[in-house]
Amino acid sequence: MKILKVLLGIVVIVLLIGLVLSLVGPKNYKVERSKVIDAPASIVFNQFGKFSHWDAWSPWKEKDPSAQYKVEGEDGTVGAKYSWFGGQPDITGTGSMVITEVLPNQKMIYDLAFTEPWESQSQGGFSIEVLDPNKCKLTWMDAGDLDWLG
Repeated sequence: MKILKVLLGIVVIVLLIGLVLSLVGPKNYKVERSKVIDAPASIVFNQFGKFSHWDAWSPWKEKDPSAQYKVEGEDGTVGAKYSWFGGQPDITGTGSMVITEVLPNQKMIYDLAFTEPWESQSQGGFSIEVLDPNKCKLTWMDAGDLDWLG
């Protein structure tokens, strides 16, 4: 009986710590990754600026080759939509991206929404910093809000 009281006490303490952290922790997140690429900005932008070009480099294509992808609207412009349905839902899930901002050879911003296996929304995108005519720094970004469990 004493062991059960100790275990119950530990569980209560862990839950209280989690509750306190959820109240004082960050309410949003932002993740960025950058890479210097030996290529002109126009060539780099061409690879991420149109959803139809993502098959050439997206790691998700290799991780879940049975996933289905669809581009709607005028690819590479504001309002274009990229949707996917994961052949292996635990790897790729189901969701979509809609382009919200495009500056040719500079950046492309999109709204990202997952619907399966969980629901989430964020804003992501790519931006280019020209270092010289044949070299640029590509930065990928994703940012969103955290729910209280996050």
